[in-house]
Amino acid sequence: MHWKTENTLDADLDSLMRAALDADTLTEVPAYMPLVASARRVERTELADGRLRVVDRYEPAFDPPPFARGLTRDMLGWDLCLTWDLPARAADFVIEPHVRPEWRRYADVHGVYRFESRPDGRRARVIEGVLDIRVAIIGSVAERFAVRELRAQFDGEARLLAARARRQAAG
Repeated sequence: MHWKTENTLDADLDSLMRAALDADTLTEVPAYMPLVASARRVERTELADGRLRVVDRYEPAFDPPPFARGLTRDMLGWDLCLTWDLPARAADFVIEPHVRPEWRRYADVHGVYRFESRPDGRRARVIEGVLDIRVAIIGSVAERFAVRELRAQFDGEARLLAARARRQAAG
């Protein structure tokens, strides 16, 4: 399933990028993303040609549903792996769930995350992704549910980035 979410942000692009790349921003994630108990940076690697790889680990604030036999709360966590093209203010992303390695073949979440200037002078954070849950019968239902939750969480993240950017710009 292809999906897209877009948020208009009231901060300048440089401040938004600094907020997105600042590991300290992650300490505020639970206040803006209700499904997250904690988030922290686990990797930051400078790559060639103005690229940067960051991996942020998210731990859930919810338990698995009763019907999800074999799942534990730890397995509901995920790593958000971003490879930033800093000059373009864009990143390719992959969400890696904390499930058993043999279960990872049943889900794929990836896409592009970018900050844009608009002709009217506003700025936006745009995420375009693909979510593929390969489980017979319930896969498409699970995809629709997951995309709805992803959008809600990313909306919270957009509010956090705008708030952090405004605070950083203010000094």
